[in-house]
Amino acid sequence: MSREIIRDVILRVLRELGLGVDDIILFGSRARGDFRADSDWDVLVILSRPLERKVELEAYKKIHRELLLKGIKVDILFISEDELEKVKDDTGFVYYYALREGVKI
Repeated sequence: MSREIIRDVILRVLRELGLGVDDIILFGSRARGDFRADSDWDVLVILSRPLERKVELEAYKKIHRELLLKGIKVDILFISEDELEKVKDDTGFVYYYALREGVKI
């Protein structure tokens, strides 16, 4: 149920901001199934284009606030498809692990 809520809130907020979403990936302990009751939800949002920092902060705040009101703690990473293509195979970036262990929501 929480996965669907997270997905729906992210999609709605980003559409309201005029942003296109290519994928939403849950990763970390929630995706692996080894989470605790107090674990947050790690989410990678892949966008069709890069975000300006100001827009990224606005999106993060809106999504985070709305989900927190629903009792869901999230940590959100935004990246464009082009930016992801450059770093997806680099083990020095969290994106590498998110793409391998993550699940689409």
